[in-house]
Amino acid sequence: MGMATSAFAWYVCTCGSDQMAIQRWLSTRDANAARRSLFTTLASEATVATLLGLVGLAVFGYFSAHPDQFTGSANLIEGADRLFPRFVLLGLPAGVSGLIIAAVLAAAMSSLSSGMNSSCAVITEDFIVRLRGKLPSEAARVRLNRAISAGVGAVAIALSAAVAQIEGNLLDLCYVVVNLLVAPLFVLFFLAMFVPRATPFGAAVGLAASVAAAVAVAYSEPLGLGQVSMMWIMPGGFAAGVGAGLLASLLPVGPPARPLDAPKPPAGEAT
Repeated sequence: MGMATSAFAWYVCTCGSDQMAIQRWLSTRDANAARRSLFTTLASEATVATLLGLVGLAVFGYFSAHPDQFTGSANLIEGADRLFPRFVLLGLPAGVSGLIIAAVLAAAMSSLSSGMNSSCAVITEDFIVRLRGKLPSEAARVRLNRAISAGVGAVAIALSAAVAQIEGNLLDLCYVVVNLLVAPLFVLFFLAMFVPRATPFGAAVGLAASVAAAVAVAYSEPLGLGQVSMMWIMPGGFAAGVGAGLLASLLPVGPPARPLDAPKPPAGEAT
């Protein structure tokens, strides 16, 4: 139940707020095309998940039949994440092993390039252009994007080196590190799109509450809160953020919420 709830929350939050997903939806012709793209993506991912499950069963069967190939760091109890790479090295012919390693590296590079491109677009448009104004030329924009890409890559490498210090298997690391802020980010989109009475103050409170809840669940044991399953990071963060945002929006703090059909203020006036 917890795994299904967490997976559903991850898909909803990712499709509704992830920069790479939003760029894909905006590149389609219209809303119908975006829906078809979403359904195609979900069907493809369901197929891939099924195939990966079969691969996991095959690896389990292989090492169950060859227990002599277990090591102290690669076994079913404490090192299950290392079994598939070990199977690729020991259980497959040399040429096939090379193809799989190349495919894994290509998939990693594809994800990294998409993430770096999205990060550069956000940093450039939402921060630098907004604070400094329009860049003088397209060449200047290209140079700036290259510099930001190098900076983002350096930060990613530094963080990846620090991730090795966090205990847990690969799935735990994905939830407590990579996906920690997925729900808090979606809380902002959810309040903006589906809650007409949401205010900027309420959105800020909802974001803070969502981050606090996600961190509390992810690091519950080190924080002395007992052991809470990491499967509840995104459902808990989303529920806490939306609830706190709704309650905070009722308080008379900051500018009031503007109805969705209200006319936009003239350029130069504060919203």
